[in-house]
Amino acid sequence: MALIQLSYISIAAYEMSDADLDQIVASATRRNAENGITGMLLYADGRFMQLLEGEDAVVEATFARVSLDPRHHDVVVTERAAIEARSFSNWSMGFKRIAATDMRTLTATPPPAAQTGGTTAPRLADAILQELTRAAH
Repeated sequence: MALIQLSYISIAAYEMSDADLDQIVASATRRNAENGITGMLLYADGRFMQLLEGEDAVVEATFARVSLDPRHHDVVVTERAAIEARSFSNWSMGFKRIAATDMRTLTATPPPAAQTGGTTAPRLADAILQELTRAAH
């Protein structure tokens, strides 16, 4: 089965409280575990960035459902790429609240260069992993 990563950015419909974010993450974690989806959700200053990974059709179906969620709007896909392995295999849905400046840096990540066979890891996943590593130190 072909694996893909799909990432998007969106704008929250309202300022998310910790309880709102906890509910989103709990629901996403449960549904993603049921569907074999892994990924990461970032939130900063009223903006979301999410990266989903898994089987192509399942990721696309998940994204279609998520994009209709009224808690956000202006959903824009930033990357969609075939991958050989998951970057977030340990998380049905990891979550981190980040600084607005870090969100701007991540959303400014250029699209991936031409990929050999379409199976190299997208740059956004690498950038998110670097940010998580930097923030942990």
